[in-house]
Amino acid sequence: RQRNVADHPERLKALFERGLVQFTPSGADDDAFIVQFAFNSDGFIVSNDNYREFKANAQEDWQIKWLVERHIFYTFVGELFIPTAPKIVRKPVGEPVKPPMTDETPP
Repeated sequence: RQRNVADHPERLKALFERGLVQFTPSGADDDAFIVQFAFNSDGFIVSNDNYREFKANAQEDWQIKWLVERHIFYTFVGELFIPTAPKIVRKPVGEPVKPPMTDETPP
């Protein structure tokens, strides 16, 4: 039985060829590879993985902080892809969302 088979391998291959997707080398520590690749390219990680192994093996506190700030979880609603905002741009929990000011909005 095959594992980790893409639903649309031709689309995945096209993204790889354009440099938009990177595959983890066979036998590599996938958590470490993904985090290192994102760090080196000043990128974000879009994954629903919690990276528990990486966090448990992190040698410096800043490594965990960096991962938390650059990790984007996601979900699908039907065909709609909905990523979460990275923690660095999220409002604190419980902070009310204020509507933008307009000419009709009382101060």
